[in-house]
Amino acid sequence: MWRYYILNLLWNLVVVLLSPLIMWQGYRTRRDTIRLPEAPGPRAGLAGASDQPKLQIVFLGDSTIAGVGAKSMEKALAGQLIRLLANEYQVDYLIKGTNGHRIKDVILSAQNLKQVPFDYIIIEVGVNDVTKLTSIYQWQQSLKTLTDLLKHRFPAANIIYNGLPPVYLFTALPQPLRMIAGFRTYLFDSILARHCKRHRVAYAPIVFSTDIDNLAEDGYHPSEKAYAIWAEGLYREFIFKY
Repeated sequence: MWRYYILNLLWNLVVVLLSPLIMWQGYRTRRDTIRLPEAPGPRAGLAGASDQPKLQIVFLGDSTIAGVGAKSMEKALAGQLIRLLANEYQVDYLIKGTNGHRIKDVILSAQNLKQVPFDYIIIEVGVNDVTKLTSIYQWQQSLKTLTDLLKHRFPAANIIYNGLPPVYLFTALPQPLRMIAGFRTYLFDSILARHCKRHRVAYAPIVFSTDIDNLAEDGYHPSEKAYAIWAEGLYREFIFKY
């Protein structure tokens, strides 16, 4: 674990050395980047035939769970996965994602969930913790808090953490800001993967190609194509197999 702290210290030194340039690039990126809305569409309901086995699923997280980058919730990550599941199950779904949410916000969302026997809990969080400078220690402790909370409240649920996205591919970020943000995202993702292994919950890495079609028009969020690839991977590797 000390490796992450040492790498984070090196990251901090680079940030200090490049701080005037990074601050300017960050300001310009916030000013110029297109602000995409959350995807419209239902965030709770039933999908699939009533005579199929019932499956209850909840999605927790940030802008990707909220469907930013897709024109409708049906084309976002949650909607695409629900569509796949509805071929075999009657899916009782709940989507609780908000653009800008950090892990502390996801913990609050989890605390406010009703006591439902969920079969799956799908989580995507972390990029906003990277950009808003959540510390490595806070990230580790918050992951433990969230996992412990979910296991306690929903002991039968399969918990799946999605990995952090490949920020180094985000065309909305200029260099060297993209490289610096990408490296810190790598650290957070590595800690997440280690956490999942230690606490025996699923870790689903996000693998995007460098195809520009995988990014929405803001150059920051997944496109509908990327959401479809992501949902298919989750379905095949973490749900269909089991």
